[in-house]
Amino acid sequence: WSPVEYKFTVQAVVSGGNTYTKELRLNLNGDNLVKRTSGGGIIDAVLPDPVPDVAYSYQLTTKDDNTAESIEWSIIDGELPQGLTLNSNTGVISGTPK
Repeated sequence: WSPVEYKFTVQAVVSGGNTYTKELRLNLNGDNLVKRTSGGGIIDAVLPDPVPDVAYSYQLTTKDDNTAESIEWSIIDGELPQGLTLNSNTGVISGTPK
């Protein structure tokens, strides 16, 4: 497998009015390169890289996780590797990448 970089932007809409966006990167079968660029309240610094055909799960978080009633997660630009999805209610990226 040759490493493939996936760049995507996640958005978290927090109950109470805050909205955060952050550009993130995953390297499928990569070597833990930089995964985070700019962004405010989404606090994930490094995402573990997925490996093809191996189950993957990662919980995204915001600085409001302890106080918010709910957070709605979405990908507003780019895409995850095939086989991975973002749960809009929990902020978990999971699946088995292809």
